[in-house]
Amino acid sequence: MPTPFTAMSFNLRNMRAGDGDDGWEHRVEAVGRAIHLATPDILGTQEGYMPQIESLKSMLPEYGCVATGRDNGADEGETCALFYLHSRWKLLSSGTFWFSETPHVAGSHHWTHHLRRICTWATLEDNASGWPVTVCCVHLDHESVSARANSIDMLMEPWQFMPGAPATGTSIVMGDFNMTPDDTDLNRLLAPKTGWNDSWIKACSGTTLSSSAHDGTFHDFTGRTDMGRIDYILTRGGIKTRTARIWNQRDSATGRFASDHFPISAELELLPEA
Repeated sequence: MPTPFTAMSFNLRNMRAGDGDDGWEHRVEAVGRAIHLATPDILGTQEGYMPQIESLKSMLPEYGCVATGRDNGADEGETCALFYLHSRWKLLSSGTFWFSETPHVAGSHHWTHHLRRICTWATLEDNASGWPVTVCCVHLDHESVSARANSIDMLMEPWQFMPGAPATGTSIVMGDFNMTPDDTDLNRLLAPKTGWNDSWIKACSGTTLSSSAHDGTFHDFTGRTDMGRIDYILTRGGIKTRTARIWNQRDSATGRFASDHFPISAELELLPEA
């Protein structure tokens, strides 16, 4: 039987944002420390340009990585990268699709997107049990409601855009949705009939935790917890959520925050498919 594993989502804040003292060059080691502290078995990152991903690769040699630049399908533009622990997972297949009317055309964007938006995915096999899980990393549009709505439509059944992934199998979608829990389109995705579940809500159910105005994940380098929960780890199929966490502490070495988002994680357990 497989042991529980930890999935983590982390918006890195892109290196070209002009953040001064919070610029990437001042934060990169703090990001590495935050990841090592959480020790995820699977990590999804958003906003990182390829030099940022290369820095993480050098700090995380125990992980494999799947990453694609959203502007050209290679090395240009922000990524939604996936890292997976070699000791736990074998990579079976992977790819990227674009949130557009032509999802397999690299660099495509429609639906009033200001920027290109992608989903990078990987099907991983648990080394102990041989059971597969397909993991998607996304960063939805920050401006256009219609773009997010169309992206949510694609995430209802993402397998149709992922050649090589098991259709409707055990799956995780993680990332920055730029939607708070009361968003109509997010709730369409989380309707009972879809099978998708919010790991934070699952972990809070029946505990003293609750989804509240103070479980925000975006904080703009302030550390505030009331600016909105917009980062999620969603599950479907043979996955049980055990615990969930928002990592809202400052870096132990610098006293500053590793990013303008708090990383989030969920302890999950693979279950045999019915």
